[in-house]
Amino acid sequence: MVCPKVLASLPIPRNLAEIIGGNGEDVWCGRARVIENTGADCHRGI
Repeated sequence: MVCPKVLASLPIPRNLAEIIGGNGEDVWCGRARVIENTGADCHRGI
């Protein structure tokens, strides 16, 4: 079994992240972002 986040080249372990400006569907549609606790935008990896 392979983790899709590993296939997306996300590091292990990953920084904490949260969706800003909407929900998961909004991220897919480009209306929201996923921001790490470091301030980095990581929505493309998700």
